[in-house]
Amino acid sequence: MSVNITILPSDARTDYARHCLASYGAKFLDSWGNFPEEGVVLTGIPFTKNGKSLFTTLLPFFTIDSFIKKLTPDHIIIGGNFPAAVTDYCAMHDIPCYDVLQSPSFGRLNTRLTAEGLLAQVMSKTPFSVLESKILLIGYGRCGKEIARIFSNYSKKIVITEKNQKSVSAALANGFKCFSPDKIRGNKSLLAQTNIIINTAPDVPIASSFFTYIPSDCYVFQVASGPLLLPETFHGILINCPGIPGKYAPKTAGSKLAAEICKYCDL
Repeated sequence: MSVNITILPSDARTDYARHCLASYGAKFLDSWGNFPEEGVVLTGIPFTKNGKSLFTTLLPFFTIDSFIKKLTPDHIIIGGNFPAAVTDYCAMHDIPCYDVLQSPSFGRLNTRLTAEGLLAQVMSKTPFSVLESKILLIGYGRCGKEIARIFSNYSKKIVITEKNQKSVSAALANGFKCFSPDKIRGNKSLLAQTNIIINTAPDVPIASSFFTYIPSDCYVFQVASGPLLLPETFHGILINCPGIPGKYAPKTAGSKLAAEICKYCDL
């Protein structure tokens, strides 16, 4: 099968993906005016960081609405964490849209690289040892599970909050302390000792009021896509870190991304 492959430049992952796909003629999009009329279009992962414009280094910034208006059934859109506006439009107009994060093998790799990269972030951004950290992990989904597993090799003081009862049961079965958001809010002594918060949930399951009890020197690592809105009364340190694999293991992530494209397009 022969197909044109156009890549929206975003981070180092796309550099390595383009290199791996060079034999198929893959190229970076250099101008929105040169948007291809057909073929594969590889977008950033995540597709958007702010919910409004695409995650890409290509300027000027391009809104999601402007992007989908360029799409036709002759395109194949590949990326990750597509918002509903994109998936709904593609479904309505018979445009193939493949979220690589839904691939079991790519998803597992992405969560592992995210957890490894986050550990490097925590080590470099905080003034204390990970061994001394008291971590509150928000969310125990696919990403949260891997973060908990890797961080448990360094810190034995990890508490998880999760609103899904099956995820709560899974965390408890794996030996972690896990509470519902309501119970966490009522545990003031636990919150007062927390010096690292890791959020993996796109919709934070804890009301902002719980930050009242968090120490002012607490570090908050926002792993989930999209901004984390903190109350003005919270004076801790917020570190946004989406797209971690692209920063800490771009070659591994990029080559696997290229392999996913080849598999999906039968190249």
